[in-house]
Amino acid sequence: MQTQLGDLTGLAQTTEGLSQVLALLGRDAEAVTLLRDSVVFNRDKGSPLGLQRNRRAFTELSERLAPRTEHAAGLQEVAILLSAGERELGALLQPSA
Repeated sequence: MQTQLGDLTGLAQTTEGLSQVLALLGRDAEAVTLLRDSVVFNRDKGSPLGLQRNRRAFTELSERLAPRTEHAAGLQEVAILLSAGERELGALLQPSA
């Protein structure tokens, strides 16, 4: 529905939330993929707040998956996209509390 409506903000939030749920269920590869998608949506929308939430979710996920080398490439891709988005919106990003 969000895709049909063009609700990129809602889509970014939903995909991040689903990423967190999948991570809790142990579906780590899918969690990484959905987090990547959320980062892309937030970059496309130009949402610094969304990228802040993505950064927190990424930090939690990457810390949990650090010993699991099979996720290294996917996490690296998310890190690159997230860092690029933060640079693009750099002046808009506020430090999180």
